[in-house]
Amino acid sequence: MLRAVLLPLLGAVVLWTAAPPACANDAAEAEPVLQAIRQLQDSGEVEAAARKARELISSHPDLLRAHVAHQDVELALGRADALIEEYAPRARAEGAHADDIYLHARLLTGTAAVSAYRSALKRDPAHFWSLCGLGAELTAVGKLRPATVALEQAREVDPTAGAPVNLLGRVAELQGKTPQAEAFYREAVKLSPEHVIAHVNLGVLLVGIGRFDDAIETLDAAVDLAPRSTTAWLGLGMARSAAGHGEAAIAAFQNATAFDADSVLALNLLANAYIHLDRHDEAKTAILSALQIDGDHAPSHVFLAYVHLAKGDLVLARGSADKALDLDANLAEARYMQGICEEREGRTKKAETHYKRAARMEPQDPMYVRALAILYEGEGRWKEAVRERQKVVKLTDGAPRACFDLALAHWSNGKHDKAAGSFEDVVAIDNDDRDAWLNLGILYHQQLRKKRKARFAYQRYLDLGGTDDRVAGWLNDLDGR
Repeated sequence: MLRAVLLPLLGAVVLWTAAPPACANDAAEAEPVLQAIRQLQDSGEVEAAARKARELISSHPDLLRAHVAHQDVELALGRADALIEEYAPRARAEGAHADDIYLHARLLTGTAAVSAYRSALKRDPAHFWSLCGLGAELTAVGKLRPATVALEQAREVDPTAGAPVNLLGRVAELQGKTPQAEAFYREAVKLSPEHVIAHVNLGVLLVGIGRFDDAIETLDAAVDLAPRSTTAWLGLGMARSAAGHGEAAIAAFQNATAFDADSVLALNLLANAYIHLDRHDEAKTAILSALQIDGDHAPSHVFLAYVHLAKGDLVLARGSADKALDLDANLAEARYMQGICEEREGRTKKAETHYKRAARMEPQDPMYVRALAILYEGEGRWKEAVRERQKVVKLTDGAPRACFDLALAHWSNGKHDKAAGSFEDVVAIDNDDRDAWLNLGILYHQQLRKKRKARFAYQRYLDLGGTDDRVAGWLNDLDGR
């Protein structure tokens, strides 16, 4: 539930956050101070970290890492405007070094940041962190091809750094190239095992493709690396929630809100975990807290719509979905919620229209296509249902659940050989799926008349602990007893 809202939000948070590592021209005596600043910030003593960072840049005015540390703690304290006033003159000064322009650029966003990073690269075309920053911002504004060029250049400058590889993973993920994205994230973790951000990105990706155990392991490692990282706790909570560990998910999200009480995302995720456990009053409390922080946050209104829907109030659910769309006309999840309301009220044609619009808004998300398939199945429109189920299989890279659902749709459409083929796809990935083996046995036995395959499937089902009493009789029938 709500993956379409949650993953892009979390993805925006974890796009890229990395400071320049120590290099040959760093002052050796600054390293212990930098470590102390990180430790103070991690323990919640941000003001103390800020004082120490200001002392460091006073004693090491040319040390890039000192300025990055200073900026990071000041940003954590909400002092972005003051930082821009501090660093803009340095960037605009005649003869400004690429470092000075970079330090200003990393305080900006969107096209302003892109322009600033390009200015830094005019001074130094091999400025590693400006290449990374440019790649990050181009990714954020959806310009993935030039982002890839910048990030590949950064890799050439420093093949040992994890930051550009992590960003290339994000680009691949946005392009729908999931295996490639996973490979990039794993490489980034290997190159920079101390950087939590690559672990979080990898973990969130694994959640999205249903590999929950791997995701939890990865995100546990992220939390171990940064016990006070809101983002790491959010990722771990998402993984636990997706794996069905509801109480553990709530604990993770509560940790996230404890470390950042004003995080609208953390409150929304906490609400989602409560929704999964049918604890709707607590979910509503969390959502209303988020709306107190930002009343115009469209995804929060979608969460509120889910709570209203769970309580059976379609009027309020529709109202919250409408409010979300008023705030963000491109929010596919709100359109999807409108479809659910229409379908619940029996207006399937309008529901179909809303689901199709949602699918056009977010063509890479299988949730809306799946909703269409379910609607068609409910109306007995099996040819259309098969078409949508095939899209889901493609969008999920052949996930076993998607293949299983496609097999059932083929079966209902009278295409028994194709149904068997899809069940074979399921057991090829998960050889212990009892339901798939049972259905394969029935298809091969009763529809396709392939006795040997039917016998094998039934026996596999029993070996896995299947308890359907009919199977023993069917096996006797196949053996001629």
